[in-house]
Amino acid sequence: MFDEASARDSLARQFEKLGLSYSSLHPTIRTVMERAVIVTGDVQQEVAKFIRVARMADRPDLSDEDKRHALEKAYERHGRETGYIRS
Repeated sequence: MFDEASARDSLARQFEKLGLSYSSLHPTIRTVMERAVIVTGDVQQEVAKFIRVARMADRPDLSDEDKRHALEKAYERHGRETGYIRS
């Protein structure tokens, strides 16, 4: 199983394999993903979920800032609904 540090390290490695920087993600997104990995034990599943949500936020009519905001809000809402973060 994972603790917070090992979840973070595993997620960072998976993101690196995709050419992405895990540490550049908003803290809320990282917190939700790390807690999900601790609960599920499935790093690849959480990375795949992130990619799906990011693709949904990647709309041509949104600025990059709006896309980041949409992604952050989606993870914030998911975190509250799952209990991974508190309001």
